[in-house]
Amino acid sequence: MATLDDVDDALYAGLETLQRDDDHPTRLFALVTRFTGQVQMTPGGITLQSAAMGRLPAVLWQWVGEEPSSPVRTLLGAREDMATVTWVAWVLMQDPRGATRQVKGTTNAPGLHAMTDAVIAALNGFAHADLYQASRVRFAKSQTFLAERSTHVVRLTFEARRLLPQVTPTVTSVAPIEVNADLNIPFDAATDEDPSNPRVEFLEEIPEDAP
Repeated sequence: MATLDDVDDALYAGLETLQRDDDHPTRLFALVTRFTGQVQMTPGGITLQSAAMGRLPAVLWQWVGEEPSSPVRTLLGAREDMATVTWVAWVLMQDPRGATRQVKGTTNAPGLHAMTDAVIAALNGFAHADLYQASRVRFAKSQTFLAERSTHVVRLTFEARRLLPQVTPTVTSVAPIEVNADLNIPFDAATDEDPSNPRVEFLEEIPEDAP
């Protein structure tokens, strides 16, 4: 069973491959970091620059929550509880040179389209051994915002499905004592006598040491 930490760590590690460092100076993002704050909406747009610590372009990774469901239920009350977990990758970039440069980018300065595709490519279809029924991470939605000081923000939503942890059952099952049933015995009218009652009742006790 996948823990929330397991899946989150795996996805975050995928995002970290997009961050520049001494060995990879040409990667797209100056910063990849986690974000747990409240996103502030203003009349002018959305502000997240303080969380990026001035290092743009940046990706802020945020766990949003999860929604449970029970695709499997039994008559005895057993359930298979699954949850759809949602994360948001906030992509921030700043370019005061106009809309075309912001969206399309220039030589050695990728635009929003390239940055968005890079994040989607790092996470969409991501496989994790413990996800529900071998499902994969899914890119669900994107939305753009114009923030202050020519800073653009793109919200990319990703989803994954996992089995939820649950209480270990403490109630033991009751061993069966006997089987009491009817059998419908088929017959061939050409060779067998037509029984007056083709349904034969039987009663079988189950030994105490039976598995």
